Amino acid sequence: MRCYDIEGQTAIVTGTSSGLGVCFAEALAECGVNLVIAARRNEKLVKVAEDLTREYGVKVVPLQTDVSQEDQVIKMVKTAVDGFGSLQIIVNNAGIGAVNARAKYLHTIRVAHAPHVKSLVCL
Repeated sequence: MRCYDIEGQTAIVTGTSSGLGVCFAEALAECGVNLVIAARRNEKLVKVAEDLTREYGVKVVPLQTDVSQEDQVIKMVKTAVDGFGSLQIIVNNAGIGAVNARAKYLHTIRVAHAPHVKSLVCL
């Protein structure tokens, strides 16, 4: 895979306990991106973090997070910024069903240290 020059940057990937979230995290880890991975299922999240660290040698912080809860979203962003010094990429792969919930989530991200974010992908 050809990687953009994002090595050493920091990303948050939500919904990372299975499926596409894991694929996004793997792709970023392969490019040398440090990760905060977030999902509600903590046991699976910890396993994914261990696998990514072992396979790609990047730093991975698993954080049990419910993105429908504003305080948990703020904690997720703070974890990335405090732990890695900055945050450049967010991949929102968590299932947020309602349009209003998604708008609230995006607003929360902007409030919580958004000047650092270069890219936000919502699926």
